Amino acid sequence: MEKLTLLVADSQVVVKQHLLQELKKDRQIQVVGTAGDGKEAYELFVREQPKVTIFDLLLPVYDGYTLLNKMNEYGVTNEQKLIMTTPITSDLLVCEAFNQGVDYVLRKPYDTTVIADKIKKIYNRMNRPVIKGGIQEKKDVERIYYKQEKVIAKKLNEIGIPARLKGYRYMITAVERAIENSEALESVTKILYPDVAKEHNSTAQRVEKAIRHAIEVAWSAGGNSQANKEFQYIISPGKTRPTNSEFIAKIAQDIKLT
Repeated sequence: MEKLTLLVADSQVVVKQHLLQELKKDRQIQVVGTAGDGKEAYELFVREQPKVTIFDLLLPVYDGYTLLNKMNEYGVTNEQKLIMTTPITSDLLVCEAFNQGVDYVLRKPYDTTVIADKIKKIYNRMNRPVIKGGIQEKKDVERIYYKQEKVIAKKLNEIGIPARLKGYRYMITAVERAIENSEALESVTKILYPDVAKEHNSTAQRVEKAIRHAIEVAWSAGGNSQANKEFQYIISPGKTRPTNSEFIAKIAQDIKLT
């Protein structure tokens, strides 16, 4: 089996050491380079062409955004995935990262014991197999999934769902599943929530609760006018905000129309 090549860039020596220790335990992952600053990371990226680059926002010399710009200028292929780590997870930062080509934003501190599985899931999810059509169709589908996640994230930010909430990531997955399979919305407790929970190593109950909380946060943030405007026709009578299924269905429908 071809290994998943990985480049790690982090200026925090202890964090990097712990991360490398865990990654080396996974036989499917091969660390092809480590860097303590953004300039060194860029040079390794060009030389090693890793499939996944995990880099911190607060790197010296080239910070995360500068490194990101340099990699984009050089050329990031459809198969190469970029994961940014950061202790700062403001909506603006996350949205900007996605807009500049980051595939996943990982909040620090994170659990290094599960990072290998998370990296593989992120990579495999962004490179879903295509049954027919050959290489070109596979690349086209990769672009669709990549664009789709960014569009969903942007939509959630506009409505007022903070990226720091667990429900934010659950929502992105839930909307993707709803787009792929409309029947999932007809049975959110038996199909949708368990599917999302499996993707994130969680439980259906936690997924439901986290999504509901994220919606409550958006609607309680000073009477979010954008959210009220977009959802005013689908909120159930007597309710002040949409249910989980109403919210996910509306976002999925909007994404399909883009």
